[in-house]
Amino acid sequence: MYDEINGINESDFIYDNIQNDEIETKTKINEKLTIVNKLNEAEKMSFYHSVMDNNLEEFKAYLSGVFGKKYDIFEELSVKGFGWTAIHYSMHHGKWDIINYIIDYLKSKNQLESAFRMKTKDGRCPILCLLRSSDLKKNEKKYFFEKIMHKYPFPISLDVMEELRKRNFDDLISKFNLKIDYIE
Repeated sequence: MYDEINGINESDFIYDNIQNDEIETKTKINEKLTIVNKLNEAEKMSFYHSVMDNNLEEFKAYLSGVFGKKYDIFEELSVKGFGWTAIHYSMHHGKWDIINYIIDYLKSKNQLESAFRMKTKDGRCPILCLLRSSDLKKNEKKYFFEKIMHKYPFPISLDVMEELRKRNFDDLISKFNLKIDYIE
């Protein structure tokens, strides 16, 4: 019996047998978010360009339905089946205004942690899109990672920790006292 008052029970946690001191022993499982494909190609491209242009007002207008139709923040903007959404593209290309808005938007809906776990077809969560970006220099990746961690200290996956180490971002691991919170 874990915490009946808060509605948490043992089945809500993932356990692993890894004995590394960087790994927490349990992580709360969040709801599974679904990538949607509701837009036609022209709508999808317009939404995509609002992200790529870092045009926050236009991006928010699409989400609120100003143009006659509410766009879903989890709309797949890549070729169908590749799984790249606005959060993946904004992270990959360092579009801070969009990243910042998405973080606030999803946090207000209690969906941010789950969104940070959404993977593309090639296995990239949004943070891996940032860290593996070929569009951003090392110092830009570090800058955005720090801004995100200051705004929302998100759970770290094994994949993200490995990528941080691979890119010699040990200073970020130390600065934020990062631990692996879950393994997928």
